[in-house]
Amino acid sequence: MQDVLHAAGEVGISQSVYDEPEGEAMWARVEPIEPDLKGDKKTLDIANKTGLPSCVTPTENMHIFLAIRKDTRGQNPPLQWTPPITCATQMKTSFEDKQLHSDDDRRYMNVILRAQPKFQGIPAFDKVEVWVQEDESERLYFAKYVEMLIGFC
Repeated sequence: MQDVLHAAGEVGISQSVYDEPEGEAMWARVEPIEPDLKGDKKTLDIANKTGLPSCVTPTENMHIFLAIRKDTRGQNPPLQWTPPITCATQMKTSFEDKQLHSDDDRRYMNVILRAQPKFQGIPAFDKVEVWVQEDESERLYFAKYVEMLIGFC
C-alpha cells in the first residue's frame, strides 16, 4: 500500500491524521508490527476451493481460485505457497509512509484492514484506489480486499 501511494505521488498515510504535514507529532512513535490475522481464522484449501469467507459470491470464488492456480503453476511461479495458508477477514498490520524521514514519529501507522460486508453495522470492505496516467487520460483503479492471507513466501 505504501509503495502504491508513493508511486502515485499521493499524500502519505499519515497526512490524514495531521492537519499540518510539517507539524509536531501528537502521540508517541508507532513501531511497526508484523501482520496479525484477527477474528475467525480458516485454512485455505486450493484443491477443494474452500476457505474464503461466505460473503464472497460463487463467481468471485471461482475467479479467485483460478487466479491462485494460475499464479502457483510452472517452474518459477509468481506465488510460491508454503502451506498451510491461514485466512481471516481482518488483519492488523503497519503501513509505512516512505515519504517521511526514518526518524519521523509519523512514519508508521497501525491499521486494521477488513474484508467483510459490515463491522459494527457499517460497511467494512476496505479497498485500494489509485489514479493511473494512461496515454492521454487518467483512470481510477481499485481492488476490494476479500480475504487476508498469511503463510506464503
